[in-house]
Amino acid sequence: MTGKKFRVLLAETVPGEAAVSLRSLYPGPDSSLELSVVSTVPTLIATIELAAPETIFFDLSLGKPDPLEAVRRIHRAAPGIPLIVFCRYRR
Repeated sequence: MTGKKFRVLLAETVPGEAAVSLRSLYPGPDSSLELSVVSTVPTLIATIELAAPETIFFDLSLGKPDPLEAVRRIHRAAPGIPLIVFCRYRR
């Protein structure tokens, strides 16, 4: 596939369910998805400039002990990048 890649920066916990879901939406070796995955808030913030994402996905469970402050930190680090926050329901 030719053309521009959709650059996504994803911060999620170890199971990687969101990464698997995104890769299934953009399958194959010639995918138009460029996915960078991190597992901590400090790594996410440090990676923003390097990855130059068009969208950031953030697993709220990484924001412990203060999830709202984690979202604020990410938004301050990348105010012009859409931030999609999700939280998995666990039984």
